[in-house]
Amino acid sequence: MTPHDLARLLTAPDTDLRAALELLDVRALSALKTGVDTVTEQAWRRTLTERLRSLAPVAAPDLPSVTFGLFAAVEGPGGRAQWTPKGVFVAADNGPQVPSRSVDLDDAELTAALAALSVLAPPLDDGSELYVRLDAPSE
Repeated sequence: MTPHDLARLLTAPDTDLRAALELLDVRALSALKTGVDTVTEQAWRRTLTERLRSLAPVAAPDLPSVTFGLFAAVEGPGGRAQWTPKGVFVAADNGPQVPSRSVDLDDAELTAALAALSVLAPPLDDGSELYVRLDAPSE
């Protein structure tokens, strides 16, 4: 079975995913969860990069071409650190000087990506930074 065959099977409307998963032993389920978590984190990171790539020129029109963004962690509910779309540091480091700005990015998809990454790849504490490079291909 190819990965495409498996994806089609798992997303078919008549597939009882829970019943299929209940047939697996705990080791197989753990391996599956680890794999799903890894792929899910990569997908959210791609979403974050794509959203930042499209939002940065609008948020910082005076920068020639934004090449990276830096998201900060803030204290969230329950005292847990979480990534925020507020005060995002964007810069263009492709010249002799590095022009930069701090911008707020109000975007539902970007906020969802940051929330998911706060769970999948949580910041160590408030003040932690999440670096997103825009001039490199997405994973």
